[in-house]
Amino acid sequence: MSISRPIRKDIQALRAVAVLMVVIFHLWPNRLTGGFAGVDVFFVISGFLISGSLFEELADSSRIKLAKFWARRVRRLLPAALLVISLTAIVSLFVVPAFTRQTFFGEAIASTFYFENWQLAASATNYFGGEPSPFQHYWSLAVEEQFYLVWPVLLTLLAVTFKRRSRRAISALLILATVGSFTYSIYLSYAQPSLAYFNTFGRVWEFGIGALVALLGHHIRL
Repeated sequence: MSISRPIRKDIQALRAVAVLMVVIFHLWPNRLTGGFAGVDVFFVISGFLISGSLFEELADSSRIKLAKFWARRVRRLLPAALLVISLTAIVSLFVVPAFTRQTFFGEAIASTFYFENWQLAASATNYFGGEPSPFQHYWSLAVEEQFYLVWPVLLTLLAVTFKRRSRRAISALLILATVGSFTYSIYLSYAQPSLAYFNTFGRVWEFGIGALVALLGHHIRL
């Protein structure tokens, strides 16, 4: 059964605030020094919306149609992303010095296959300093896509394994993952700040908070 979900004006407003925070931070970083936290807000919103949709699908049919879910994500994100990446790569051939093209095209490939955050982490990129590449902003999209890839599979495995007790299993997993990720994020922020910002495992807690709110707020019986 297809579930029609109304547009949440409160969430749309929250998204607008998050976008404004990030835009102001990039244009005038000294005026809103914490504006980059808008990305964190987006991750929580994504965790809430995607998890809520998946929970409802599980409650309705006891299964998640993984291929259909991933196809929707591809149709929504990939065409526009590939267009921008392709055009940026073409322009780079004419405006980027030859000795830096290899790095640019490496990031283009990483952005296309959604591991740009790990590419930046491996190169010890400082998000708050230096000259950013035109592909650097794809790091957050890469983290989201990794969440979209793994989370439905984990939910499916829990639903199949625990069946009527799947809600307890999902709750336990979310709590453990959220607390563990938050702890790891704090540790990594001190030990390796550049890696901490781009590391997917250090971002899981943000999606986890959104998913926990969805699980508690929807009162879905799984």
